[in-house]
Amino acid sequence: MQPEDYTAKLTDEIKSLSKKISMKGFRPGKYPSE
Repeated sequence: MQPEDYTAKLTDEIKSLSKKISMKGFRPGKYPSE
């Protein structure tokens, strides 16, 4: 399996989860994906 096979899907999932995560120091839904 090559990184280009799953990178797009992984990025989409991280963006989706970042909208649901709340972390101290970040506004809700504004957590950076990196």
